[in-house]
Amino acid sequence: PKIPALVSATEALDDQDYDIERVIDHRWEVNEDDDDDESKTLKLYVKWQRRAYIYSTWEFDEDLQLLNGYKRISNYMRKVKDAEAKKPYLSPEEIEQMDVEKEMELQLVEQHMEIDRIVEEQDCENHGTCYLIKWNGLPYSECTWEAAEVIDRCSAHDHLDKFQAFQQRGRETGSGIENQRSGLLQKLRQQGGKLFKSQP
Repeated sequence: PKIPALVSATEALDDQDYDIERVIDHRWEVNEDDDDDESKTLKLYVKWQRRAYIYSTWEFDEDLQLLNGYKRISNYMRKVKDAEAKKPYLSPEEIEQMDVEKEMELQLVEQHMEIDRIVEEQDCENHGTCYLIKWNGLPYSECTWEAAEVIDRCSAHDHLDKFQAFQQRGRETGSGIENQRSGLLQKLRQQGGKLFKSQP
């Protein structure tokens, strides 16, 4: 799949394809319209390719079956069933450890929904100013272009202030900071998503 940061901001924000990247969690929901009290429908918490974790959504399994990446759901549910089959043979401590690991995984997902820093900006057709966002706990190869409204959504105005101050220092001092910024995407291509430590 394309690295989101390596396409234009406009192309990234206009992308209407929804491909499944991973399943974060699942639950079974009772069918209220069904006379059978035991009837339940599988619902999955899905992370979409080329999109940040903040856009992950709960979807019914039946609505996902024709999408690219559905095999990931099949693999996820197979692991869930295998884990459930093993539970009767596990000690209470081992079961507790499994629950703790799942909770830690969900906490990590929440961390990935927080903005770590703003890397670049670009004028986007139909979207105004857009920002290349580095997400907390994720590599630079998973930066995504986002509209300015995401700054509000993630309460990240302090990161925007830091980014703008960084840009201003480059213009005032002629220290090459702006050139370092402009070469970011080239570095991303060459170094697999890594940045120099001097990036703010």
